[in-house]
Amino acid sequence: MTTRHNKFIADTGFCSRREADRNIGERRVTVNGHPAGTGAVVGEGDVVLVDGQPMRARVAKKAGGRRHVYIALK
Repeated sequence: MTTRHNKFIADTGFCSRREADRNIGERRVTVNGHPAGTGAVVGEGDVVLVDGQPMRARVAKKAGGRRHVYIALK
């Protein structure tokens, strides 16, 4: 499965999509050692670095591992 660079970086929690676009434009993002281009995609085995810091996609936990807390205000 492939994902656009800005969405991938935003999904890691590093920054927003717009900020990711700025980082890509400033040539701060590399994919597999090559500068990232605007609109390009990232595959599952690709290594994405922002300022040399590796980005790892967040992995959703299995069902039942996440609990929701509801607060009712009156």
